[in-house]
Amino acid sequence: MIIFLYSIAAAAVLIYVPFFLVAYARMRMGYETFSTPRAMFDKLPPYAQPATWAHQNTFEAFMIFAAAALMAYVTGVNSSTATGAA
Repeated sequence: MIIFLYSIAAAAVLIYVPFFLVAYARMRMGYETFSTPRAMFDKLPPYAQPATWAHQNTFEAFMIFAAAALMAYVTGVNSSTATGAA
């Protein structure tokens, strides 16, 4: 089932969607704040702080999802439940 491989590729792209929101907020703050990114977090607008947390959490979730999807692909799982989960 090739859908497992496509879902891994889509999930890898979706990791960076919240980061674009954070990058936009950082650019609006100015380039001089790039030298201290941790101190800049407290100065981010309210919409960018949860986006930062979401971006960091997706790395943890992606590893588990990618491993499960690859195992389903390699073992040839052919069920509607696995396909729906992907």
